[in-house]
Amino acid sequence: AKLEANEDHCAEQVEQSMALATALNPAIGYDKASKVAKKALAEDKTVRQVAVDEGYLTEDEADEVLDPEKMTHRGILGDD
Repeated sequence: AKLEANEDHCAEQVEQSMALATALNPAIGYDKASKVAKKALAEDKTVRQVAVDEGYLTEDEADEVLDPEKMTHRGILGDD
C-alpha cells in the first residue's frame, strides 16, 4: 500500500499552528508576536489573520514571513 500525505490538510494544519508566531519575531518583534499569538488563540483565528488585521504585516509580508518552506530550511530566517 502506498502512503500519501494529504497536502491540503497538512497546509491547513500548518496555517492553524500557533508555532507560526515565532516566525514573526524578526519582522515585528517578540512583544507584538506574543500579542498576535494570544489574540489568535483567544479568537480562534490564524496567526496570519491577526498579524494582518492588526496592521503588523501586509498580506504580501505575511506570505513572505510565514512561508513554511522558508522556515524549514537551515540558516537564519530573513537571510537570503
